[in-house]
Amino acid sequence: MKGNSPLTEKYYKDIFDNLDQALLIIDEDLRVEEMNDSAEEIFRISRSRARGRKTSYFLPAEIEQLALKSLEDNCVVQGSEIDCKLKDGKTVTLLANSIPFQLNNRSTKNIILQIKDMSLNKLLTQKNIQEQTNSMFENLILGLSHELKNPLSGIKGASQILVGELETEENKKIANIITKEIDRLTKMLDDFNQLQLFSDEIFETVDIHEILSDITFLEEKSIKSKNISFVQDFDITIPNISADIYSLKQAFINLIKNSVEAVNNDNGEITITTRWNTLYKLRGEQGIYIDIKDNGTGIPKDKRDKIFSPFFTTKKTGTGLGLFFSQQIINKHGGHIHVNSESDAGTIFTIFLPATKNGDYNG
Repeated sequence: MKGNSPLTEKYYKDIFDNLDQALLIIDEDLRVEEMNDSAEEIFRISRSRARGRKTSYFLPAEIEQLALKSLEDNCVVQGSEIDCKLKDGKTVTLLANSIPFQLNNRSTKNIILQIKDMSLNKLLTQKNIQEQTNSMFENLILGLSHELKNPLSGIKGASQILVGELETEENKKIANIITKEIDRLTKMLDDFNQLQLFSDEIFETVDIHEILSDITFLEEKSIKSKNISFVQDFDITIPNISADIYSLKQAFINLIKNSVEAVNNDNGEITITTRWNTLYKLRGEQGIYIDIKDNGTGIPKDKRDKIFSPFFTTKKTGTGLGLFFSQQIINKHGGHIHVNSESDAGTIFTIFLPATKNGDYNG
């Protein structure tokens, strides 16, 4: 651009599309006239499909009410953060403003909806809390694991001797129960020792699609008796990422098995989706999302905040460590894991992973 030459339409369009907030231009009837790239990303709809449609087709009702109020009062209306469900079933936190305006050559008014996805901010806050809490817990549990194994071995040895010395069958049964419970505790401590293994990751360039495909292939073979289908919706444009293939594979095995166990109906479906995180791209960082979605029983509301806690399980034979370990591994990769679920409506695990480790891009 030279001298005082006028700014081109493309110049303004580039600004419009590169804002990290969603912008929608709608008319008085709440029909979409235009939207930017960020709006496409948040609401999972292309502008060509959205144009001419009522906003109710994909926008939450709370934002529509905001737009109507700004029209009625003819002023800017600022909304508060709302947790709302999108058409794809995902719950997000949005912050919206509605701005009425009128072009000189029009008799009707338009509205600019300015919408910011606050979910990322919430995820990053949760991630920092998780990392601090998990680091303290990890050090504590590894110390306890080391200290407890020796006395448990002594108790087990003593109970085995007692079996041979006791006279009544009832007492022998009690001693055998002690031995079995000690074995169960020892296995649990061995499971916790995985944390030590995960602390020595070897990062290399890996293909996330290859990892996910291998897991689903093996899982399909092992669950032939269950009528569950796997759907892969992979974005082939995302690059390889920097990761420890062993621990990352274990994290996804735990998550996918959890989804398999949650599906009890005859038409079970697990969909695994990969996609770019556009907000990170706009900020010059590389990041991807992996969604693992099932149509299973869902997680009751009073249990959703506990599923990543160690020892918490709703299964009769579970140890409550699988999802805890998955969260630990994802955190160690600089990522974050989040869950959206409703009872009897399925669950979506969303995993964010940076494509870099310590700032070095390996894609």
